[in-house]
Amino acid sequence: MTRHRIQAILALVAATALALTGCSTPNQPGERTQDVHAEKTGTGERRTDLAPLQARFPLLGEPLSAVWYSGTMGSGAPGPTTYWIDAVITVTPATAAAIESSYNLAPTSDTPDVVDALRDDVPTGLQSSPALNTALPQGGTNSFTVIAYYSPGTQKVVLTALGGN
Repeated sequence: MTRHRIQAILALVAATALALTGCSTPNQPGERTQDVHAEKTGTGERRTDLAPLQARFPLLGEPLSAVWYSGTMGSGAPGPTTYWIDAVITVTPATAAAIESSYNLAPTSDTPDVVDALRDDVPTGLQSSPALNTALPQGGTNSFTVIAYYSPGTQKVVLTALGGN
């Protein structure tokens, strides 16, 4: 076999492996990597029940109200399932005071990555902290990773959670 033929075969094998694994070729210097995200899928049902949120996120105490959506990530192909929850929760004044005093909140310009149907419910003037993200799923019936925001003027917690039950 000639050297060129071996190189062609190796290139074909590498291209096939990249296609099968979903990888992309390395970027040129200075180029940003392209993130590949699974899509949030769900029924589109606007939920207001509180018990599932209380069970998963006990730090919320007994919320006054909530609006939330949930579902799974990806196409539903066989394999492990990752669940998502996007929620805007109004907490009691006592819970709000505990959040404000305990989690080193700081103003943020980040926008919560919630589903479109929930965007109009997200308040302005959000604050966040890594400590709040860590505290929210503790003690719950889940293995969720949370990104949380708090709006002091409205007593609302906005959260995006990924994980499992």
